[in-house]
Amino acid sequence: MIKIGNIQLKKKPSRDNLLNFAISHLNKSERKTLTLFASSLILLSFLDVIGVIFLGALGALLISGISVRGAGNRLQVFLEILKIDTFDSNSQLLIVAITAILILLLRTILTVHLTRKTLQFLSAVAAKLSSQLFAKVLSRGFAFMKNMPFQRVQYAINKGVDVIFVQSLGTTLTIISDSTSLVLIFLALFFVDPIVSISSTAMFVIVGLLLYRLLSNRAKHISYMKTEFEINSNTRVGEAFSIYREIFVRNGEELYSSRFESLRVKSARLVAEATFLPNITKFFIEASLVFGASLIGILQFLIHDSYRATATLSLFLAASIRIAPAVIRIQQSFLIIRSNAGQSEPTIMLLQAVLRLEETYIQEAKSDLVNEFATKEAVRFDSVQFDFDDGHRLFEDISFNIDKGEFVSIIGKSGSGKSTLVDLMVGLERQNSGNISVFGLPPKEFIRDFPFGVSYVPQVVALIEGTIRDNILIGLDNSSISDEQILAAIKCAQLEEFVELLPYGLDTQLGPKGRTLSGGQRQRIGLARALLKDPQLLVLDEATSSLDATTEKKFMETILGLKGKITIVMVAHRLDVVEQVDKAIVLHGGKIVAIGKFAEVRKQVPNIDDDAIILNL
Repeated sequence: MIKIGNIQLKKKPSRDNLLNFAISHLNKSERKTLTLFASSLILLSFLDVIGVIFLGALGALLISGISVRGAGNRLQVFLEILKIDTFDSNSQLLIVAITAILILLLRTILTVHLTRKTLQFLSAVAAKLSSQLFAKVLSRGFAFMKNMPFQRVQYAINKGVDVIFVQSLGTTLTIISDSTSLVLIFLALFFVDPIVSISSTAMFVIVGLLLYRLLSNRAKHISYMKTEFEINSNTRVGEAFSIYREIFVRNGEELYSSRFESLRVKSARLVAEATFLPNITKFFIEASLVFGASLIGILQFLIHDSYRATATLSLFLAASIRIAPAVIRIQQSFLIIRSNAGQSEPTIMLLQAVLRLEETYIQEAKSDLVNEFATKEAVRFDSVQFDFDDGHRLFEDISFNIDKGEFVSIIGKSGSGKSTLVDLMVGLERQNSGNISVFGLPPKEFIRDFPFGVSYVPQVVALIEGTIRDNILIGLDNSSISDEQILAAIKCAQLEEFVELLPYGLDTQLGPKGRTLSGGQRQRIGLARALLKDPQLLVLDEATSSLDATTEKKFMETILGLKGKITIVMVAHRLDVVEQVDKAIVLHGGKIVAIGKFAEVRKQVPNIDDDAIILNL
């Protein structure tokens, strides 16, 4: 049983069917284009055999001049076909040599050009499929995303896709092209000397199969381990940056460095071994060519006269100029594909997890919405049940409603389910049973149909590397929002004075993850982000937790100024905030223990004042 995120796969993905997997994810048009490239490379292989024939003829001319004895009969026919049989020997040599060079040079140039175009096509396909896979991952929702190991997903979406669709398919086309060339060359040799052709073919097939058997499993294992070490190394670096303060005060830099060094040393050894493996093929093929040429030379001189033996050997040596590189490329290409099977495993597993994810949640019935936001109820929960991934049940039978324009506070001790309730409300999580609606629609459908109808400010606002403008416009097209709209949102979030003091205003760079900002400034950027497109439902999950008293007061003034204009749901713990809401929902142990105006709730829950104060403890 293989686990990726919270998804159990029944069996490990088959790495031997990598090419079938890659081709199955191409559309009809892409398959036709790939077939066209493969056919073109095969046609170019015919230039190889023509070039080899000219090289063989050149060798025969050098040996015999214009003699037509024995094997020379074939040479005479060849010269007659070229209509140069009546030329003097020097002219024949020059014509045959120049033609051979031009043919082989043309073959090389066209192959390079076509290979480049093929790889550009495959790279474009990989980029498209990476985007589609990323979109599939995002579309699976928060429950899927929160359990996915980030570094593994990042590797799978980027490098893993390139390995499958660029390296593997591109390498396969190389195998097809070189294999066709070898077949044609061996057919040409068979025409000259069947025994030489059959024996040399058998020799290279045996050597190739032997090398593949010896090296393929090792190559697969090395690539798999390299992938794991690369992912783990990136994970350690990411951890060190994210918890650097804790590492520093614990004097843990050396420990993290040593762990990283251990991974890199192991990875470096594998890189060295992976780099060396192709050299084994090269050494074996070169040795096989020397052995084959010597054996053919000996046999030819024993069986035939010196002229024919020399002519046949010269043709074999001429063919070897193309045979050796082709055999090496084929053998190394098979090793690359075998290696790619290990490197592509994270991508294959991620695709399986995305595509085979069993829907454990109910299908929510879509309600009709006659007019946008016309319903009186902004939010409604009906008998909602929610279980965590491990089967632990948080909510058994939650029911409540929030009217349009209400300011509602959710309060309760840590672990009572406040954040999960908010996640259900905005569609990040999905219930196991019951119904949830936002303005009459399931949360996800409402967000899809009205993308800016809901805004959300989390307890910790995440920032990206970029400008103030970039961080406020996350998820929006820059061209669709004016500076006036951005500045209006900044003003509402009490961030106007801060932005005015920045050297480049909205275009000031914040640095990696906004590390130069205080917690309060980050939170206000999150609020400006949320207020940018005039939402109908504003959800704040402990949004004031990082604010000082003065800033929190201004922040709440902004929120209270929106009261009645939009629906506000706020997870809060300060009494001075809770006392100003229209409705308070009190959670305890995954259950609603009280709901109503704060004065009513206070009567129902005698210790509510303590609960409100210690909520975050």
